[in-house]
Amino acid sequence: ITLDFVPSEGDIDLLLYDNAGTLIRQSLQTNNIENVSLAGLPAGTYTAVVKAKTNASNSYRLVFDTPLASGKKDDW
Repeated sequence: ITLDFVPSEGDIDLLLYDNAGTLIRQSLQTNNIENVSLAGLPAGTYTAVVKAKTNASNSYRLVFDTPLASGKKDDW
């Protein structure tokens, strides 16, 4: 998952939670791109959260590039 934003508008972070609500991965960079890899995670339901720091009001682009389960055909 990639989060692209303009740092001068405020810093934002990318957090990934599993189905139980446990934080499993995060990206806390201060540049314009945050990345969280889904590699190695089992198939399931996950929640990506974009979190502003210090009242940032920022527009952003969020891109999901999800891996296919092994042996599965891409139906998109």
